[in-house]
Amino acid sequence: MKKTEQDHDEYKRPPNLLKAKKHGIAKRFAAPMPFTDFDKGSVCPCCGYPYKNQILPICVSISEFSFIGSGIVLYFDFVIYSQIILLIYMLVQGFRCQIENRETHSGCEEDIYNKFSRSNVYKELDVVASYLNFATLIMLMISTLIYRRHINKICLEIDDAEIEASDYSIMIYNAPKNCKKEDIRSYFLQEEGMEELELRKICMAYEVKPFLQLKIELEEQQSELSHVLDLERQKKKSSKSKTEILLKIKEIHEKLDYVDKYKDVIFRFTGVIFLSFNYEKHADIVCDQFKQTKFQLLLEQLNIKKYQNRKFLGNSIIVRKAPLPGDILWENLGIEIKEQYKRIVTTNVVTAALLAIGLAMIFGLSYMQEYINAQVDYDPTTTAVIINFLGFLASLIISFINSILSSTIIKLIIREQHSTKTEYDISIAKKIGLAEFINVAILTLLVNILIKGQNETTLNTMYQKGGLNSDVMWIFMTDSFMPWFMFIVDFEHLKKLFIRRQIKQLGSNCKLTQKQANEAFEGPMINLAEKYPAIAKTLLMALFYAPLLPACSFFALVSIMGIYWIEKILLLRRDSKPLPTGSDMAQAMVEFYVDLLILIYSLGNCIWEYTIFKTMHWSTWISFIICSIFYLLPKERVLEFILKIGIDNATEDSYDSRSPTFLDDYDRRNPVTAEEAKKIWIENQQQQNSDMHQINQIMSAKQLDISIYRYHYNIMQQQSRQQILMTNHKSFSKVHPEFKTENNYNMKKLQY
Repeated sequence: MKKTEQDHDEYKRPPNLLKAKKHGIAKRFAAPMPFTDFDKGSVCPCCGYPYKNQILPICVSISEFSFIGSGIVLYFDFVIYSQIILLIYMLVQGFRCQIENRETHSGCEEDIYNKFSRSNVYKELDVVASYLNFATLIMLMISTLIYRRHINKICLEIDDAEIEASDYSIMIYNAPKNCKKEDIRSYFLQEEGMEELELRKICMAYEVKPFLQLKIELEEQQSELSHVLDLERQKKKSSKSKTEILLKIKEIHEKLDYVDKYKDVIFRFTGVIFLSFNYEKHADIVCDQFKQTKFQLLLEQLNIKKYQNRKFLGNSIIVRKAPLPGDILWENLGIEIKEQYKRIVTTNVVTAALLAIGLAMIFGLSYMQEYINAQVDYDPTTTAVIINFLGFLASLIISFINSILSSTIIKLIIREQHSTKTEYDISIAKKIGLAEFINVAILTLLVNILIKGQNETTLNTMYQKGGLNSDVMWIFMTDSFMPWFMFIVDFEHLKKLFIRRQIKQLGSNCKLTQKQANEAFEGPMINLAEKYPAIAKTLLMALFYAPLLPACSFFALVSIMGIYWIEKILLLRRDSKPLPTGSDMAQAMVEFYVDLLILIYSLGNCIWEYTIFKTMHWSTWISFIICSIFYLLPKERVLEFILKIGIDNATEDSYDSRSPTFLDDYDRRNPVTAEEAKKIWIENQQQQNSDMHQINQIMSAKQLDISIYRYHYNIMQQQSRQQILMTNHKSFSKVHPEFKTENNYNMKKLQY
């Protein structure tokens, strides 16, 4: 093993270009190579990913992305389903509108905005369209149930294929702050209904913000020291003293050593516990014993209502299956629910205020359009150009307001202190998607119908120059290419490309640290919290305005199809690996947005039919009632009884046999216990690989007699723990197919 691979100094100046490139290769979105040795020389010391990986082809199935968890697979599946929804609408509805009322209403012009607008059909209620809308809603509801069944099957298949520590674990919230591990162990092994449980691991969460802040300060001081040493090497003076920096580093190290020595006393327990049992069914049993919800606990903390749920050491607790270890935000654990809800309310109030500001800005531009259209005496061509430019400008301002909304909401949601990254992402995706839809669709409608229409009939405000039809079409035309542009022209990535070029050109004169160089060679990381609301906003807009402007569905379809392929290409050729994600994000998005889509489409039918014809067909009323019931219906039960999605069977493998294969676990992620737990795990892995390497060496000698095979194998079986051998059961069988294996690696007959 080379020394350069062993020693890793992330503050080294100048950086090692080869190491930075190899880090970029390790971090790229590529499938891991099978049978990679657990060796420091084959693993990036910065990120822990192996250097050997396999680039996937562009046309690869999205199911191949499951090596990073089910989250990425289900996101692309959601994008495909979004296209199916729009195709269903377009196939059923088509573009049937034409100019029929030009003589009656002189303001109507046969342009791209009005040509396919339903507002042109002014003579009488369009009964055929009402029936088609009803049929479309029924088909959308059926497709929703089928899609839910589809993603549930994907989740079950991936869950069965990938067994993680979370399968055996539960998360407990609001445990007594003074409880000890002995209290927890005795409760879950002796209480009624829990006598047969086999508890394997207890991981208690602590308040770690001051501890993490110390580590951040240490990193900052080490970076400063690296800069000063680099200036000394160049015989230049520094504004900061090396001695002072070394003293600060020494002080921080002393504090960290003190914290490590007295961590049992210093760290305060947050009331959050992660318990791992020997069998998954044991974790399920405990979850079934405790039915307390977050809302019930909130009511108890506010002294509004008391519930007679099962208590844990006198406290009402929330128990659920534990999230993935890497998904937990340890610094956020322990916040009281009433405080968290208070911050959520603050987020909603600020979002409403920003929407009000957006309404004022859109109103200003719309007023200018109305003034030019009515008061300014230009020739028709000039007037049309000015009004269209203002409409385009309004669509850009709406996009700008959306970006401000997104950044503000993200900052506010950080203050909500969600316990997992998935909960944080779900909160962002829901709030941003809904806020952007209100800003784009609802505010535009209010401005055009309520403000512009004060001196016109409601219908005239739709098809006049600068009216609702043109405003909405401009928004869709802008939205159909803007996401593509923003994905491709990623300014942060362009900055990294420039830094890479500078590193190569400067060589030994480069001022960057190794850490900064490594980051420059990383690609962007896909952020599902921003991707989902972008797709959902486009879908909500398209289905809300589709009854008025059917052509909107075409622009939305083009936009989403482009997003699918561009994101897939960028993921496979430019992006770096995201953190492993589960199915919770996708399921939350389906429950929130897919059901809302159908309700919004039905609501749009009601609004536009009444606006245009001053009446509503009975089928429109019935469809809205059905959609409202469908929105409130517990669809998971419908799937269970009607479509038979199957049951998530608990794995029969034990925690003892599977734990050596876990690349992540709660004690290795807990900032308080991580260092010690990682040392133990690495020692076990090295011992395991040493044992299996000896086995493979023995078995690779094909000239040996079968009796020698068995002799050496039995020796190694006695020396190695049974659970370590079970870890490599799959790789053992693939490397040596001539051996047929059963449980515990019992040897069967060899055939030559």
